[in-house]
Amino acid sequence: MLKRRFTKLLAITLLLNFVSVQAHSAVSHIVFVWAKENTSKENIAAMINRAEMLSKIAGVNSMKVGTAVPSERSTVDDSYDVGITLSFDTVDAMQAYLVHPEHVKYVSTYVKPYAENLLVYDIEHN
Repeated sequence: MLKRRFTKLLAITLLLNFVSVQAHSAVSHIVFVWAKENTSKENIAAMINRAEMLSKIAGVNSMKVGTAVPSERSTVDDSYDVGITLSFDTVDAMQAYLVHPEHVKYVSTYVKPYAENLLVYDIEHN
C-alpha cells in the first residue's frame, strides 16, 4: 500500500514535468481513472474525447487528457486508464469548476459509470 502510494506520488511528479501549465496558473487539478474491467474501448475513448468540454468551462486555463505511458520503471504507476490535468489561476476558480454543471455532467455521464477507482490530486503551486 505504501509503495503504491509512493509510486503514485512519484508518477504525478513525473507527469507534472511533462504537463504544460501556463506560467500564471497557480493550481493543478490532476485526475487518474482506472476503468472497470468490462468497460469498452469505446467508453474509454468517449471519456477521453468528451473531456474537451471541460476546457471550455470558465476559469480553466488549460486542459490535457490522455492515457498512461507504459513503463518498466518501478517508480512509475502506469496502471491507470485515463489521466486528466487542468490548471487554474486560483483555488476558488478550481472550486467553481468542480460544481459547474458541465463538469458535473461530464463526471456523471463519462466517468462514474465506468470508473473502478478514481484518484485526484490538487496542487497549489508556489
